Amino acid sequence: MNEHLAPVFEVLLPALDEGGIDYWVFGGVSVAACTGGFVRENKDVDIFVRSDDFPEANSLLGDLCSQRQFEFVEVSRRGDRPKTDVKIDQKERLSMIPVYVEGDDVRFRYADGDQIYPVQILARVRRTIPPYSFFSPGDKFIKHMFVEHIKARPDKLRRTTFQTDMEAICPNTGLGTACRDECVRHEMDEYIISTGFCPFIVFRLFESLLRACHA
Repeated sequence: MNEHLAPVFEVLLPALDEGGIDYWVFGGVSVAACTGGFVRENKDVDIFVRSDDFPEANSLLGDLCSQRQFEFVEVSRRGDRPKTDVKIDQKERLSMIPVYVEGDDVRFRYADGDQIYPVQILARVRRTIPPYSFFSPGDKFIKHMFVEHIKARPDKLRRTTFQTDMEAICPNTGLGTACRDECVRHEMDEYIISTGFCPFIVFRLFESLLRACHA
């Protein structure tokens, strides 16, 4: 599974390591870090680096993309929110953002608002999902980020990929199935269709996921 991500795990991420640039995998692939194996196909790998390292990481990846004939794309969705994508065979396979260390806090800048985590999120944990190896935050922070993502984007509760991740990150809770059933039950509701927000299930999600964060 996820063989299309091999260039990321075998070429791009090792290059950052060798260049002395710390990175952390987050997003969908970080769920695999928690579970010890991929639970679904992931279209790309999301990583973050310290803002101080972001220019050097861009330079390194840009040079590597030129050598490998990958496409290097610098994106700015708003003035203070840079993002870098690497496309392989015209498909986005790596996405990198900077995070900002502010004393004991780390700030993530997103289009729908900033999120702040304690600096301990920068403790790197080595993960191995044969044949790949990479670094991510610890399980507690991966779950915490998942909860915050639900708060910011409740519309994603309708996506089957998101429901699969939910079941993987909170096993034996039935939350993914409950969410899927709730969305189906309300599929004709104009509010649900327009926002993807399931009022009944979202409170159960927050309660269960917050408990999981401290498990």
